[in-house]
Amino acid sequence: MKKMILDLDTGVDDALAISYALGSPEIELIGITGTYGNVLVEQGVRNALAVTDLLGHPEVKVYQGLPHSSTTDHFEVLPISAFITATTASAMWKSLIPTAPSKPNPR
Repeated sequence: MKKMILDLDTGVDDALAISYALGSPEIELIGITGTYGNVLVEQGVRNALAVTDLLGHPEVKVYQGLPHSSTTDHFEVLPISAFITATTASAMWKSLIPTAPSKPNPR
């Protein structure tokens, strides 16, 4: 069995990656690091915690990464990403995936 760590900005596509990893008999998902991308890092980490909890794997450790690149002092979600997230993914998260009771692990 191969150990795996996923580095994600957990949206719909990454929720599927988490699901596939947890469902594979060939993979042991030992951690998730949250990053910025289509959502801010804080939202991605909340989403990763919610997905692992929903799928019955709260033991998978989730760590919050940096909120922006090392060459900038902030990160903003692109308008197209915000539009897609607001119209599709946001509705899914709010209606299907409850907020997880767990918190990210300290670095």
